[in-house]
Amino acid sequence: MIVGAGPVGSFLAAVLLDAGLDAIAVDARTGASASSRAIGIHPPSLPLLDAIGVAGPVLDNGVQISRGVARANGVQLAELRLTAPGSPPIVAIGQPETQSLLDGAVNARRPGGIRRGIRVHSVRRTADGFNRSVGMWPGCLRWRPCDAVTP
Repeated sequence: MIVGAGPVGSFLAAVLLDAGLDAIAVDARTGASASSRAIGIHPPSLPLLDAIGVAGPVLDNGVQISRGVARANGVQLAELRLTAPGSPPIVAIGQPETQSLLDGAVNARRPGGIRRGIRVHSVRRTADGFNRSVGMWPGCLRWRPCDAVTP
């Protein structure tokens, strides 16, 4: 179980599922965020996203940025190259779009692999590993290592 189903948690779930592990990502929020905390994907992330089949859609849906320009009063003051020639671009794409692509990658591998509206109340170590106590209205769920979620 991955606590947090934002972009990082969803990406991790897809990677773990590809590695043959049964992973789910849970999040206290009932829906994906409609706002962006990040507006771009940097070049080192693109090969990682490609490994889970998301880089193509990110490039298709985002705006590729290779340079920045500073202007004042209509006069160009500076230009900054943001990528080396031949290297992948920075891609401007809203976090909701990125999240949707990542969630789709997880759910394609494991339907129901993203579960929202579930708050983790505690994580504690037991003799046989970690026992994660998870609360969800109207009842409680428990997760045990290598087991399914059970009521």
